[in-house]
Amino acid sequence: MKIVVDDQAVETQDWSEAKTVADFIDALMERDIVAEDAIVGTLEIDGRKIDLVEDDLENVPFDASSVKNVVVTTDAVADLLSSAVADSRETCGKLAGELREAAAKFRGSKLADAADFYSGVAGRIMEVIGYLAELDGHLRSGLEGYDGGRFKKVRDRFQKALGEALKSQEEGDWVLLADLLEYEFAEVFDDFADHFAAVSENLN
Repeated sequence: MKIVVDDQAVETQDWSEAKTVADFIDALMERDIVAEDAIVGTLEIDGRKIDLVEDDLENVPFDASSVKNVVVTTDAVADLLSSAVADSRETCGKLAGELREAAAKFRGSKLADAADFYSGVAGRIMEVIGYLAELDGHLRSGLEGYDGGRFKKVRDRFQKALGEALKSQEEGDWVLLADLLEYEFAEVFDDFADHFAAVSENLN
């Protein structure tokens, strides 16, 4: 079996213990073929590209006796984090602006329209929050010296605002809900953007 990692051929080794693609990737890491500060970015086995995100790697079989060619590229963790942080900063800034625009539209909507409109906005908010929380976890484990205290403080403010938003929605207080969108949620995402801007400076 021929293995090429980042255009460099890997010396012949015994890979018989790897029964799945996940096992094989773990072996690459354990044998330092993939550097400690990197991850597998792409993986191609006998011309078939493995989807490292969508495929259930624990259940994708790997038979070293039948595999002929493996091509691997790696990505530096620092580069991935830097890119993700920059994207998060931009996303938060945009969302803060969208929330301020949404509040103005929200105040002028009819009751039924307002409820539908809020559902869409709430979905976008929760999607971004989920992504940010995941990134915060990666930063805590992958970035030396990262202090997640500021992120937690902003997230706690978000949770408080979310509770108030749910209550105002239940009570049909759409004016308060519009205020929360404009002054609480928008400011929360401004703060998230500032947090990731500071992280970005430390990465560069």
